[in-house]
Amino acid sequence: MDEVIYEEGNPTEVATIAPTDSPYVPGSQKEEIFEVPNLPVGKQPSDYTVWVFSHETHSLKVEFGAKSRRVVSIACYPYLDSSCPPLLGVSVGTTEEAMESLLGRPSDTKVSEGWKTARYSQLNAVFFLAKRIVNCISIRRFEEEKR
Repeated sequence: MDEVIYEEGNPTEVATIAPTDSPYVPGSQKEEIFEVPNLPVGKQPSDYTVWVFSHETHSLKVEFGAKSRRVVSIACYPYLDSSCPPLLGVSVGTTEEAMESLLGRPSDTKVSEGWKTARYSQLNAVFFLAKRIVNCISIRRFEEEKR
């Protein structure tokens, strides 16, 4: 957690997650979100497993393992199409066809509430698509989820 603060500064928001059956689909987890200045009395950012860093062009969501407190995932949510760096040659705005041409077929996919999640377990990557276009990019350490 200290290295994340060193790189990004203090989070603007924190959240708790109540996991459900599919931890990598947007909307599949119930989050209780707090702005850092409005945390409950006696709570600190380090008490939470999800930190959000809001920037002018994008936000970063960093998730920590509940037990290990090590980074499990980093997701970039753009406000502008080009504001998240590409991952493995895939950028926000890349078509599903182009993504699969670069990376092959995902190891797992799921469609829920208008979103398609393409999970590349062997690459520790997850891409969130809407209407066959990449809208969010995430790096995930799948083996850490159980720790």
